[in-house]
Amino acid sequence: DELVKKLTLRSDDLQAEHDLIDAQETRKELVRNYLANVLPWETKDETRDILVEECHEAIKDISKDETTFTGPFELPADLRMFSEASGKTEATEESRAEAIEKLEKMGALPPLLNEFDIDAHVGLIERLFQVDENLVVMHSLLESAGKTEKV
Repeated sequence: DELVKKLTLRSDDLQAEHDLIDAQETRKELVRNYLANVLPWETKDETRDILVEECHEAIKDISKDETTFTGPFELPADLRMFSEASGKTEATEESRAEAIEKLEKMGALPPLLNEFDIDAHVGLIERLFQVDENLVVMHSLLESAGKTEKV
């Protein structure tokens, strides 16, 4: 009986692993659009509507700045952030120091960012790609972007 279970990939340990994978995939689908209802510059507070356009432009400017994507983290020496063909420069000590200074000025991150859950941000990321062509271009230049993602 145990041999048959193993041969048919139905052993208890394989079934438990399969159930875990199913649970993880179900969770991903449930939280996928959790944050997609409101873009980062939008508000549900009418008293703040006056700031929406200014915030929209400021946030879109972030995606034009390649240092947004290069620091303050260190990549292993054999990895590049941007593909060589992109013509973009990698992070420098100076750009890393500037990024660290910006982070220090920001102070503690809000819990949503401190405990970042990529699965909950997928829908928002997809929406941002639809409205920010600069973000799409910068993403396509990243070394890890697949050939099908090139613009």
